[in-house]
Amino acid sequence: IASVGGSMDSVTSYRIVAGGMFGVSTWKDDEKSRGPKITQICKDSSSSGALKKNTESISTALKAGVSLIQEQNARVLVACGYETDSCDSVELLKKEGRVGEVLPVYTCPGLVAGGELSFDERQEIISNCKDAFIQILNDNFSGKDNELHAIVLDSGLPKEMGSMLSQILTYKGQKVAPRDVLSDQLLVFGTVEDESQDWRREFLNTVREKIIINDPTFNARVFFNNSDTSVELHVASSGDERFIEHLMDCTANVEKDTELSVEIRNILGGYWKPELKTLVKPEDTVKYMSPSDYDHTSALKQWKSQQPLGYQTVFQLEEGRRFQVGDEIVAYYKDYGVLYKAEIAWVDDVNDHYGVFFRDWNQEVLMPGALLRPLNQAPKPFPTFTGAHIDDALKETLSSIKTFEVTNPVQYRVDKVGDGTINVVLWSEGTIVVVWDGRKHIDINMFTNEDEHEYADEFVLRFKKSHGFLVTSLRDEQPRGSGHVVNYLEDLEDGATPRPNPRWAQTI
Repeated sequence: IASVGGSMDSVTSYRIVAGGMFGVSTWKDDEKSRGPKITQICKDSSSSGALKKNTESISTALKAGVSLIQEQNARVLVACGYETDSCDSVELLKKEGRVGEVLPVYTCPGLVAGGELSFDERQEIISNCKDAFIQILNDNFSGKDNELHAIVLDSGLPKEMGSMLSQILTYKGQKVAPRDVLSDQLLVFGTVEDESQDWRREFLNTVREKIIINDPTFNARVFFNNSDTSVELHVASSGDERFIEHLMDCTANVEKDTELSVEIRNILGGYWKPELKTLVKPEDTVKYMSPSDYDHTSALKQWKSQQPLGYQTVFQLEEGRRFQVGDEIVAYYKDYGVLYKAEIAWVDDVNDHYGVFFRDWNQEVLMPGALLRPLNQAPKPFPTFTGAHIDDALKETLSSIKTFEVTNPVQYRVDKVGDGTINVVLWSEGTIVVVWDGRKHIDINMFTNEDEHEYADEFVLRFKKSHGFLVTSLRDEQPRGSGHVVNYLEDLEDGATPRPNPRWAQTI
């Protein structure tokens, strides 16, 4: 970058998620660094400092959740792990001034560790656990003056107990319906500390979608970050019309009083109350907005700064069957769930999509080849891939290209990474990287200096034909260049100088 007069401040980077490769010896280490992570806590002895910081972050996140409770002397139910384990949330809540009563509910013995039990024995444990939980609701939260104001998911709560709690609160046939025990101003929250607790997000979405669905209902994800760890607080709130304001105040106080950086990732609302639809005046519903009503200054600046310098296409290829016009097949028609006889009307060889004519319905439907099956024909086995096949297919494809010229290409092949191979082709006008996973999947990352999709079309079509049983499962394409480029050259009036304003900015 420095050699061409640039700096890292002007560089935008991104990651391409590919199919990977089987047989890579470092796959366990690669797993830790792949994709976005909620937390990066290690489990070895050297991580004690990070664990301490993570514990502090969890405590801070839970205190932030408590601060969102709007009721004074709130009655709070804490869903805990086993009674023999610690339930830290209980002690934390007891120290909070706005909390009046804390009721811990522990995971039923045998609910999780039931691997050696028979089916009937396990069903009996589940049934008894549900009955016990319903009795707790009956005894402690029946009546207007005894409503439940908040539910807290402790860190030790297992998925099985959380699932049961969700079923009880959403099942309308129980002796105690959710509306009978839950306050109209209800807050449900818990932390998500690693991927094993992803189910908590679904639990809290259920509160918004199935328990109390009408506005004001909110679902928010808030991240508490430090240099080593990140803890997510997931909150479901109902009845608090000023929830967003309270949440903003809460996060601001955390950043003021701690060294944590707080990020509100997203906030979702509930269904619009029918009786509130009249808040929109009839005369306001007929006002139309034109482009001139919006400020396009920053958008136009970005538009003019773009300079496309190339074209990138990423293909994912899989083993699959190819069809010709006139082939008789069977396929599912819409979502009827039944296979119908059909015929191939036309073929898109590049993207492996077909025009499928269903005789019974006298209708033609666009369908991917992966959904089609030959009629009255036993499937033939696919030929076996090898690294040599990929190498030969790449050379054959490059030598037969007609839409563009590949002059003096330099080709490399790496076959000691795993079970598959990596092929790289470099020439003065572009690059191609082909990754075979060692089984049935191939990724192709192609870059050319010319902003022409026909180049990629011809390359992938010829490459697939060299094997005979390859189909396109995914195709992504984007311009590459400078100025945060997102438009192709043809979108920018083919590089005309000076570049004219787009239609949406004609009034500027």
